[in-house]
Amino acid sequence: MARATLKLLLTVVVVCLVLLASFWSQCGPTPLARAPQPLQVEYRDTECRINGEYSVPCLRQDEQVWLPFSFVHKYFEIFGEFTQQTPGGSERFDLWHSTSKVYKPKTNYDPRGVFLFFDNYNVEVRDRVMCVSADEGVPISTQWDSSGYYYPTQVAQFGLAHYSKNLTQPKVTRKVLEDGGDTSKTTWLVSDSSFAKREKYGSSKVLIFAGRVHAPVSSDMAYLDVNITLASNSSLWVAIEQKHQPTRRMHYVCGETRPIWTDGRDCFYGMGHCGQWNRLSRDLALDLQKAIRVSKRPRNLRVVAIGLEGSGRLDDLSLSNGSDHDALFWAAARWFVRHQSSDGGWPIPARRRLVAGMSILAPGWLSAMAQGHAASLLARAYHRSGDPQYLEAAEKGLAPFRLPSTKGGVRASLWGHTWFEEYPTTPPSLVLNGFIYALLGLHDLRMIGNSKNASILYSEGIESLRALLPVYDTGSASVYDLRHVTLGSAPNVARWDYHATHVNQLLMLATIEPQVELFKRTAMRWADYMLGHRAAHN
Repeated sequence: MARATLKLLLTVVVVCLVLLASFWSQCGPTPLARAPQPLQVEYRDTECRINGEYSVPCLRQDEQVWLPFSFVHKYFEIFGEFTQQTPGGSERFDLWHSTSKVYKPKTNYDPRGVFLFFDNYNVEVRDRVMCVSADEGVPISTQWDSSGYYYPTQVAQFGLAHYSKNLTQPKVTRKVLEDGGDTSKTTWLVSDSSFAKREKYGSSKVLIFAGRVHAPVSSDMAYLDVNITLASNSSLWVAIEQKHQPTRRMHYVCGETRPIWTDGRDCFYGMGHCGQWNRLSRDLALDLQKAIRVSKRPRNLRVVAIGLEGSGRLDDLSLSNGSDHDALFWAAARWFVRHQSSDGGWPIPARRRLVAGMSILAPGWLSAMAQGHAASLLARAYHRSGDPQYLEAAEKGLAPFRLPSTKGGVRASLWGHTWFEEYPTTPPSLVLNGFIYALLGLHDLRMIGNSKNASILYSEGIESLRALLPVYDTGSASVYDLRHVTLGSAPNVARWDYHATHVNQLLMLATIEPQVELFKRTAMRWADYMLGHRAAHN
């Protein structure tokens, strides 16, 4: 009886285990179940022969061939990088034919407003800028002469960029350290036989000093602005701390013609002339970067002291968290008034060789792009101030547009069509972007200054652009100039950044001349080239 009961119990247990195993196998995997294996893709090395010229290593998967991106990037001039779609998400590889940006106009072009897309320009940070002069307040170029010179095109772009930023960027935060008044809280520490006192000077109050004085400061705002007049060999200095770096002093020295130099931890900028009031607007981080010649802008700076040596007066000394764009614009406008030649031009003091087969431009040559940029800048200065000296300089600057490039002007022609030359070579080079910039300067002057001369030249140029613009189209890119026409050489295909400039210029020009459908149509087609599109073939 007991044995029968045990056998029955064991039978029930076995049946239950079998049923349980069967149920488990239907509802989920058993502990012994194997996870599905990923699909194995087999690749094998192979050789890719490129146009019979050279080989690169590739991978083959059945009938697919995989080329290394390093080859694709160099051979097809395509750019790419890995990106994550979301933090911690899947990885993606993005490809671009061009990394340059097209700025589609949101409104019609306004000669009194932002100049094209120049509120995105930072002229002074370019590698080919030695520094911003502490004398003139504008960039010194090293583009074609490493010793440095003032390049009118660059000076105008600097001024137009700061004019545009003054319209689009928020106002900076400014801390006034010294205004010569009784409310000034800065404590000036004086050495023996030195003094610093606040006195009335003309209609305002200023700080007058002699000897050596300095004021302790603690500020992470690294933009300095001051109205100052110094005696010869006098200077203003700023002590700057940077994490993990030694403290440095930036000296701005009156009576010194050298633009920039260093001596140990001291960096010097020459202010040139002395004895008159000067507005000094300095980006201290940029000044330090240019002085010690590093590729990246120094960060996390702290101003810890400001000092004065020699004798002089100052007013409106302040630190801020951004550039005084208005002051920098006016520095550029005044530069053009001071440095215009008797024939109306702004000569370029550097030798320029564009390409073999074209004449070399000796120092003193003029550029239609520089003349046009100057007109855009000076017209805006006249609009802002009403001062006739700016309008007179802009009008005088039209003279080279009427003078042939073979006689020192900027006027050339092709197939009976007038062209204003950025580089007045023989034979003509006919650079596209410089010509359009010249047209915009003529337009700005005719609209703001009501200039009949500018209007005639502008209309002449627009007709030339309508006739010659198609010659700049290769079907996959634009060309920088027309050397392939005037020299019979290979086309000089524009880099993507210049190509994007062509697109941006034409889009803006189309808002000025909407009846010329060619401008917008060409701009849109050229923008498609930047996405890899090509003109249809036969």
